[in-house]
Amino acid sequence: MSEITRIAFPGLGIGEFAINRVAFSVFGVDIYWYALLITCGIALAVLYTAYRSEREWVSTDNLLDIAMATVILGVIGARLYYVLTSLDSGQYNTIKDWINIRNGGLGIYGGIIGGVIGLVAMSLIRKANVFAVLDSAAPGVMIAQAIGRWGNFCNGEAFGSPIVNGQITYAFLGPEKTYPVSESNILYKLRMAVESGATHSDGYRGMVEVQPTFLYESLWNLLGFILINILYKKKKFNGQIALMYFAWYGFGRMFIEGLRTDSLFVPGTGIRISQMLGLVLLVASVAVLVVGFVFARKKKLASALVPNFVPDIKAFRAEQRRIEAQRVATKRAAREGKTDTKQTKEDENGNDH
Repeated sequence: MSEITRIAFPGLGIGEFAINRVAFSVFGVDIYWYALLITCGIALAVLYTAYRSEREWVSTDNLLDIAMATVILGVIGARLYYVLTSLDSGQYNTIKDWINIRNGGLGIYGGIIGGVIGLVAMSLIRKANVFAVLDSAAPGVMIAQAIGRWGNFCNGEAFGSPIVNGQITYAFLGPEKTYPVSESNILYKLRMAVESGATHSDGYRGMVEVQPTFLYESLWNLLGFILINILYKKKKFNGQIALMYFAWYGFGRMFIEGLRTDSLFVPGTGIRISQMLGLVLLVASVAVLVVGFVFARKKKLASALVPNFVPDIKAFRAEQRRIEAQRVATKRAAREGKTDTKQTKEDENGNDH
């Protein structure tokens, strides 16, 4: 695969320019823009979650433990999801093939599933409110997704259907169909001309005009992030923000996926997996939201679901520092006590001899 991606946006008057997929090299190891952008997105997501979590009575120490488990299991889940849905490609014959993410292959739904498992498990271990932590993290995930999609842009991948002879193909929970696209259509104006390794599978060399689905999904997540932040303090129950994120992302991905040319399909069908999961996520999230709103209005929520924002952040931080200092002092005293006990036993054993 070529390391150079050539891109243009003719409908926006942006001429051809080139992007090197490799940002820089360290001791002969290439570091790709894709990896840097994803890492940047994750870092900003953690910082945002830290900001929100303090206001949800979750300490920074607990959050860091939760974030580590969430990120690790999120990456594992993303890779496992992609590999398991791509087994028929014949690329994954050894363990090395399965774990070699440098060759690409991460599925966002797998990342969400793995991340949620890690977040819930570590929240329970650290005795933090699982639903409040989910609310704190959900908008941060939208930041990570919005930024991470630009890694696909640098790679010249994850694009949508080409516009050929004024027509475009689109699929919604079934086989592709062809639709006319006029020059006044927004899809025509936003078209992206691209030449990269991802466009060379059929031996073609040259620019192909496609839909910049990376841009659509990035903007969709950015808009969702803005709206959810506006509504955050007005939430009626813990878990509401996370459900809004699931519904928002599922709705957008369900439609955007219909333009993609690299979709994974339900075996034996023409149904795109990401479209189907988007629909399921949307319906399930909206259903639970409705139930949550009904129970919140009737004030019949479990204590874990009742919102409880911190009124005084400084006082909360001071209390957390006091608790942490007390915890450290307790551990130190326990270690010193064990040392004294061990020394006493050694002295007694010495006297026995």
